[in-house]
Amino acid sequence: MVVLGRLGLGAALVLPVAGLVIAGMLGGASGRARRVVVGLGWAATLGALGGLVAVAAGAPFGLLVRGRAGSVVVGLWADQLTVTLLVLVCGVGALVQSFAVRSLQGDPRVGRFLAGTSGVVAAMLLVCSAATLPLLVGGWVAAGVAFVAVLGCRPDLPGVRQATWRTAWLFGLGDTGLVVAGVLVAWRVGNLDLVDARALEAAPGRLGDLATVVALLLVGAALTRSAQWVLGRWLPGTVAAPTPASALLHAGVVNGGGILLVRTGALAGASLPAMVVLFVAAGSSAAVAAQLMTRRP
Repeated sequence: MVVLGRLGLGAALVLPVAGLVIAGMLGGASGRARRVVVGLGWAATLGALGGLVAVAAGAPFGLLVRGRAGSVVVGLWADQLTVTLLVLVCGVGALVQSFAVRSLQGDPRVGRFLAGTSGVVAAMLLVCSAATLPLLVGGWVAAGVAFVAVLGCRPDLPGVRQATWRTAWLFGLGDTGLVVAGVLVAWRVGNLDLVDARALEAAPGRLGDLATVVALLLVGAALTRSAQWVLGRWLPGTVAAPTPASALLHAGVVNGGGILLVRTGALAGASLPAMVVLFVAAGSSAAVAAQLMTRRP
């Protein structure tokens, strides 16, 4: 089962990348190319399901590259949480692509859209299953870039350019904070292993006075991507883009903040000020949204 799971885990990541390459090179010019990209998305979903079955039948596993001392250098990890997220991301991504090839039929930019969606899925898979913090940060930034590309694939539509620039600016703000947090952790802790629970628990202590700074930066990145508080001004503008772009948000983009905080919980949760900021921001966002929905269509 472990072999099956590793094959499924590898397929879930590699196949969306293949879809990105095919859609980018061919531009989605032919119906066959579009069907191939969509088929790869569904095949990646099957791979993720294979990983889910393997974890359920056995124990967590990974595709890891270890250094001389046995520490993880880079790799992917599959446990009950990560494989469930993989199925979610791959499944929603494949559904969006299947819908998009019909919704955008006749649109000359459909290939560009399919390439962007494949990029979002592949990058979020890294976020969900990365075994080390640098790989997670890289996937997070790549997912943001790919979604901005999807959002701006129809710049001729009213409001799309403004929405794209606003999203890019706010994503860049949050992502910069996450990159800085990653650099600080690498400086004080090294290549943090997200699989080793003891290493995660010890990380805040090794960060010392920087632990609160890192936690606040992680919370800021999560709030920005999840469109919370004043950092959520990018979300309403996405309705200007074609409908599949808004649907793609549920493939790990707008819920990416939760994924980030779960995967780095030992770092973010070690700081009381960061948790207070998170609670106040999320709670006030929910309260304001609940009031607005009774007064605006």
